Amino acid sequence: MKAEFYHLPEIFEKEKSYIVQNCWLLVAHKNELKNNFDFVTYDFLGLRIFVQNFEGNIKAFQNICLHRFNPIHQQSHGNRPPVCRYHSWSYSADGCASGIPNRKAFKTEEIENLCLPEYEVDFCGSFVFVKLNRNNYTTLGDYLGILFNDLETLSRHYNDKISDFVMPYNCNWKLAVENVKECYHCSSIHKNSFFKMGYGSLPAADIKIHNGSSYCLFPKKEATRKNVAYEKLYKCRTYQQNGYRHYVIFPNTFISSTEGILFYIGSLIPLNSSSSHLRIRNFGAKFIDAENSLQDIINYMHEQSPEATKIILDEDREVIEAIQKNVASTNNTPILGSDEERIQGFHKFIKNDIYKI
Repeated sequence: MKAEFYHLPEIFEKEKSYIVQNCWLLVAHKNELKNNFDFVTYDFLGLRIFVQNFEGNIKAFQNICLHRFNPIHQQSHGNRPPVCRYHSWSYSADGCASGIPNRKAFKTEEIENLCLPEYEVDFCGSFVFVKLNRNNYTTLGDYLGILFNDLETLSRHYNDKISDFVMPYNCNWKLAVENVKECYHCSSIHKNSFFKMGYGSLPAADIKIHNGSSYCLFPKKEATRKNVAYEKLYKCRTYQQNGYRHYVIFPNTFISSTEGILFYIGSLIPLNSSSSHLRIRNFGAKFIDAENSLQDIINYMHEQSPEATKIILDEDREVIEAIQKNVASTNNTPILGSDEERIQGFHKFIKNDIYKI
């Protein structure tokens, strides 16, 4: 794709229209919605959504009060009934306005059968997806295709959430997506972080591409010195898969497993043609019969995980934002090699399905 596709507003509007009409979005993991009234909010391309546990049923609604447009939930996640803080309008599990203070002050015909717009929810294992367009008849299984079964298995090994934070990206959303689809840059950009951990020196393996989504394994270079404690920990993992396993679910979701001991969901939120933000959620792993002595290692990994993630993302962000500054000054087409196969698949899907070129 030529450089103009990374900065022209009219291109962004075309992408936005396609995504809203055709896509499922991964909005949460079930571990974030364990308890009655647990909720997660999700703002995306002008849509305001909340997903919430109603006595075991996970529902999704528009996060805008029907009274005077205030958000029903103002935090990114939490536990409370769906009650607007402005005038205390409350909503039931079917999304209808069930509690209206001083109801007699309103005309009956204006508040009867008053319900929030609802979004269809479906699940891939413990991953919670929302369909943006009720007239889109693509099932979640078809949408994820060959990736569905692997994701379903992976999702069940996520433990509780460790962190949940947002980083701004002054770049077009596609640049951020393309960056995570390859590790060709790891030895230079991440030489003291991700590459030092053992990833990026070996070729990506087991590449799978389904429409705009894809998966690959980044194998880990074998350490010359074994860490006995970590070897014990690996044996206790419920997810006995090595390497860095990485999924990109079109349009905006990044999912990964680091050696089956740390898990990640990244949600890239496009804001306009040249800016985005990334919501980062790190999760712990599940272990069976782990010795008490290993708990200190697990706790340490959980404590370090958010900062380690920030370091790697900051390294990426610096480069991507520099690229964004250049795209308006050239109209060249990027040159892609065999290490960038997933980007090639991404470009092919976008050109065929969105731009029709």
